[in-house]
Amino acid sequence: MNHTIPASATRTSLATPALIALGVLGVGTFQAMPVIVSALSNSYSDPQIARFSFVQLSALSVGCVLSLVLSRWLSTRAMALIALTLLCVCDGLAPFVPSFEAFIGVRALAGIGGGLAVATTTAALARSVAPDRAFGWFLFCQIAFQMLAVWVLP
Repeated sequence: MNHTIPASATRTSLATPALIALGVLGVGTFQAMPVIVSALSNSYSDPQIARFSFVQLSALSVGCVLSLVLSRWLSTRAMALIALTLLCVCDGLAPFVPSFEAFIGVRALAGIGGGLAVATTTAALARSVAPDRAFGWFLFCQIAFQMLAVWVLP
């Protein structure tokens, strides 16, 4: 049984912006990858940075595919909450893990959360009242986030 939020639920004034924010957070690491790789180059070797990039992006893909399976049993709201929890907890832990292996594990979980977030957002926006408008804003916010990340982050 599919327990998703119907399109009418995305008519509320905060649902679409909240979904867009979740989706932007989900792909945030991908969008800011040039800045992150540059920052990591001060602490890690080139092979470690390559491993980080591979794990982060492949975990993002795994999260997207996992959302296909989970959407059969979980509501959009539940998947968004799981994604947001993974992102917040893992992003909060990442700077404090004691080893590179632990860092990679935490980043993999964050990547899965990111994939869940962007896939959940995409599916929900497709069911919205004005999906073309919602996707336009979603793309704008992704590009704006990437511009800010490159401009503001070290």
